[in-house]
Amino acid sequence: MSTLEKIQKVMRVFMTLAKIGMVLAYVAAALLLAGAGSLAAGDLADKVPLLGSFADTAGVNGSQAIWLLIATAVSALFGAVLLTLLYRYFRAELADGTPFTVTGAEKVKRLGISAMVLSFVSMCLTDAIYERIGLSAFNNFDNAGGITLGIGLILFSLVLKYGAELESKA
Repeated sequence: MSTLEKIQKVMRVFMTLAKIGMVLAYVAAALLLAGAGSLAAGDLADKVPLLGSFADTAGVNGSQAIWLLIATAVSALFGAVLLTLLYRYFRAELADGTPFTVTGAEKVKRLGISAMVLSFVSMCLTDAIYERIGLSAFNNFDNAGGITLGIGLILFSLVLKYGAELESKA
């Protein structure tokens, strides 16, 4: 088995994992928003006693719990969008047959930039929500992972571009 075949097998695995993560993240965002809507409608708090104990132990009232669910849904939604972009890259790379193309390198660079921007926007929105409800001390969202991932993808795009240049010379 050649190295390129091994790379393509790994890409197929990553594409599958990205698709699973993407679907789960969209489902999580939808469920969180549905839970926030149900909590806002007032029919969930009576049926789920855990919510009452959560409010008692964490010191969070019903309105704050709704906004916490929305903030978490925002974070999940931005993660889902990033996984969608990642899935599209893997699908395109498998169609090209090699990761060492100039267009593939550009896609990875755009993916890195998107990771940083989406992470930053997600963090800003969740920070704003936590600040609005007076729970900024509870906020554990940060964008360090997205920034690190973005920088790593941009550096990886340079490696892919160099590989594409070597292939074109050969």
